[in-house]
This record gives sequence, C-alpha cells and structure tokens, in this order.
Amino acid sequence: MIFIKTLNDIRVEKNLTLKDIAQALDISEPYCSLLLSGKRRMSLDNAEKLAKILERSIDEIHMLYQVSKNKGAVE
Repeated sequence: MIFIKTLNDIRVEKNLTLKDIAQALDISEPYCSLLLSGKRRMSLDNAEKLAKILERSIDEIHMLYQVSKNKGAVE
C-alpha cells in the first residue's frame, strides 16, 4: 500500500486553514471539512476554485479528492 497526500495535507502545506478555504469557496467550515475529506461530492465550480487556491491542476484536485475519500491510501 502506498500513502500519498490528501487535500488536507496540501491545505496544511500551504498554511491555509479550513476557514481560509471555506471563505474562498463561499461555504461553511463544516461543509468544507466534509469536501476536503471526501465525505461530500465536490462541484466542478468548487474543484476549479480549490485548484486555484492550492495551485494545482483540476486533474490533480480530482485525484487528491479520490485519495482523500480513501484516507490517503492507494493500492
């Protein structure tokens, strides 16, 4: 099993709080937490905004979202 970074790992590396991300996406902090942990589906609009905030491609955000849903583990 290989462990790779999750959306929250990237957020922390960028020194961004959940509040920072939630405000940028115009959503609540609890909902933001659910999105970043993969417990809620992310809209394309929010994925595009998150890609800009985290300075990642939309494809990378999609991959990180899938990893976050699996708690950072990939087989």
